[in-house]
Amino acid sequence: MRGLFSLVFSLTLVSGLTAQGYSSVHFEYRQLADGVFAAIHKTGGYGICNAGIVSLGKETLVFDCCLSPEAARDLKKAAEELTGNQVKYVVNSHYHNDHVRGNQVFTGARIIATTRTRALMEKLSAAEVEDEKLSVDERLADAAFKIANEEDTTRMAEHQLWLGYYQSMKSSHAEYKLTLPDYLVDDSLSLKGKKRSVQLISKGGGHSESDMIMWLPAEKILFAGDLVFIGFHPWFGEADIPGWLSYLQYMKRLGPAVVVPGHGDTGKSADIDEMSGYLTSVETILAEMVRNKIPVNRIGAIHVPEKYNSLYFRNFFTPGLTLQYQKKIRK
Repeated sequence: MRGLFSLVFSLTLVSGLTAQGYSSVHFEYRQLADGVFAAIHKTGGYGICNAGIVSLGKETLVFDCCLSPEAARDLKKAAEELTGNQVKYVVNSHYHNDHVRGNQVFTGARIIATTRTRALMEKLSAAEVEDEKLSVDERLADAAFKIANEEDTTRMAEHQLWLGYYQSMKSSHAEYKLTLPDYLVDDSLSLKGKKRSVQLISKGGGHSESDMIMWLPAEKILFAGDLVFIGFHPWFGEADIPGWLSYLQYMKRLGPAVVVPGHGDTGKSADIDEMSGYLTSVETILAEMVRNKIPVNRIGAIHVPEKYNSLYFRNFFTPGLTLQYQKKIRK
């Protein structure tokens, strides 16, 4: 279940300055500042999550590195050609498979994550891959069937995203090898280069048990990982929602001019407020469920708040709510 629901995918919504000369089936490469790029996942591509490319001057940093090694090779090639330097650093924002499986492609780079992220990768990755192998063909067939029979354009886009996810998953199994972070950060780390400095910051858990963001203070660009989703329901089933809300408040105080989410199109500071509003709505619903002692088998009857009806992947709402509710009633 973790592999199925821990990911949300982004539609490519073209905005900003596209990196000239780069065409990829996996990403839309978008320039945010001189030497700073967002790699926005394309529908049907194998990247699945968004990624970041930052030139420090003589070294290049990649923030998050895709589900499949194939997409990671695309990302590495683009990073080195766009910046003119080899990738020296790779940052894993958290342990979910779409953010870490490309690690193996970045031979010679220092891979940075929190201690807890590394521990979760080491503990869960092998079992997750074996579970995927058992179910991926059935999931591929189901997605293909839905595409062949869908008439609604919005739902068609969702089916295509799922198909790309399962194709990427199956592709990764043929060559995937667990590659763990080798430099651990549990608070913050400043990486200073000739051209710019970046700050890697962890405030603990939120979306996952341990999340890391990247902040470019001079450009006011924030790479938020899966702490921010734009245009999509977030996966919140395993989340620490109060911790997530606190993390978002911290990110808001930074005053970002550009926010790169883990999934969705690039946004602005107001999108952090939207994320906070979504999670606050979930907390309100959960509190009422606890007060009314709602049976678990009745959760499916709880509707998505009207404000969020237009977001993609409404199917994340009920299982996320169920897991959060079960945690609360066990306390």
